[in-house]
Amino acid sequence: MKHLLRGLVRTFIALHKQMANIQEFNLFLSRKKRVIIDLVTNISKRLFNYFLVNINTEPFIIQLKAKAFVILNIMGFFVNLLYILIGIFSKISLDYFTHITISLIILTNLILVYRGMYKVAGNFFTISLILLFALSTNIGSIENSFDKF
Repeated sequence: MKHLLRGLVRTFIALHKQMANIQEFNLFLSRKKRVIIDLVTNISKRLFNYFLVNINTEPFIIQLKAKAFVILNIMGFFVNLLYILIGIFSKISLDYFTHITISLIILTNLILVYRGMYKVAGNFFTISLILLFALSTNIGSIENSFDKF
């Protein structure tokens, strides 16, 4: 009976140590997550505030539209950059001209927003992407389509 009791106590102590290690590990992970989330939010706030310098004098609806436009442009730029990098390092045939042009359009839009020309940026974005996609469907080759996967 004593051996059984000692075995249970030892098992309980081992489980308690493992639980403490698991809790420490979870605490470590939560700290790392917090650091990463803080880093991403700080970078995004700096980018956001950099492009929306002249926004305080505009009406509220223009402020909301400009904020949404900047967020979508920044996300689109990074997604497009990621797509280009994946195309470079993998065997995907990619039309680099189209994606580099999209990146340049997005950067031009962000510069226009930075200068306070919100309507010009929105119109330029819409018209340039429509023209780019219309031209790329006519000029682009079939080899760069997604049907070749």
